[in-house]
Amino acid sequence: MAGTATPHLAAEVSRAGGLGSLGLGASNAGQAAAMMAETCERLGSNRYGVNLFCHRPAKADPARETAWLDYLRPSFAVSGRSHRPGSKRSIAAFLRMMRCWARCLRRVRL
Repeated sequence: MAGTATPHLAAEVSRAGGLGSLGLGASNAGQAAAMMAETCERLGSNRYGVNLFCHRPAKADPARETAWLDYLRPSFAVSGRSHRPGSKRSIAAFLRMMRCWARCLRRVRL
């Protein structure tokens, strides 16, 4: 939801009887406050939800990152993307997200 759930969308969903939510995980404190204020103003109440990410910053592990890239290489190919030296910034962001999910999955018993 982060980056896609706007104050307008959250307000309209809540107005229609659902629970509109703001994805604030990609926002800093000022942006989050502004989005919440706009949602309240549009909706006329505070009947909406917010979603946040609360986790420790990831630590770099080059060997693990290389292993992930090797493992995911077929998925990059299917999506028409490839691991190129110039794309390391986006790959690094993807790997941070994957490490976060891995930590979360280790905590959940399925």
